[in-house]
Amino acid sequence: MSLTVNSGSDLSTLFSGLSTSSSDSSSSLLSDYASIKNGSYGKLVKAYYAKNSSKATTDEETKTNNSNVTSGATSLKVAADALISDTKLFTKSKTTKDENGVETTDYDWDSITKKVQNFVDSYNDTVKNSLDSTSNSVLSSTLSMVKGTAANSNMLKSVGITIGENNKLVLDKDALKASDINDLKSLFSGVGSYAYSVSSSASNIGNAAAKATATYTSDGSYSGLTSVSSVMDQYL
Repeated sequence: MSLTVNSGSDLSTLFSGLSTSSSDSSSSLLSDYASIKNGSYGKLVKAYYAKNSSKATTDEETKTNNSNVTSGATSLKVAADALISDTKLFTKSKTTKDENGVETTDYDWDSITKKVQNFVDSYNDTVKNSLDSTSNSVLSSTLSMVKGTAANSNMLKSVGITIGENNKLVLDKDALKASDINDLKSLFSGVGSYAYSVSSSASNIGNAAAKATATYTSDGSYSGLTSVSSVMDQYL
């Protein structure tokens, strides 16, 4: 089925998770619309506006799709937080000896690569799963995350991570190991980093999926509503 974005549609809800000042909100929305129009986020936007499907989605399919989103978003938050919270990861902590017994200390590039690869894989799973969701809140939160990644594309490229087809990340391990450790710290370490923003987005996506799956009980409360933070307790 061919899907198009109606030029008269209200696009502001797509970026409700993004904060803009009153002085630059108009230019920001125009920029967002231009990005959508040139296809940067086309697939996500098409999914967002797919109100009617040629094949009806059953309740069980919806539940399964949103369950996959919640699971993927939880994994992404765990992967992002593993980078953020590891205070030793981006310090010279690995000591080796050469054949003459001379010791050298360097960054543990194998551990860095493993954690970044896990982050990339979890990010890609979350984007993929979100496209199968029928929840506009899930799609909107995912779109915001994808936009944030695009805004960091140059820095990500400097550490060997590029944005490929369908907004998925591609990691060049050799380029990662040859990158500047300060760039890696800036992207993946501490509050305010790119990884921190992705962790927040993962929470929003997972909670939106859980809420979409939940139902109301007779007293007006949600039944079956589980937050990403609660799901994460099993990993702690």
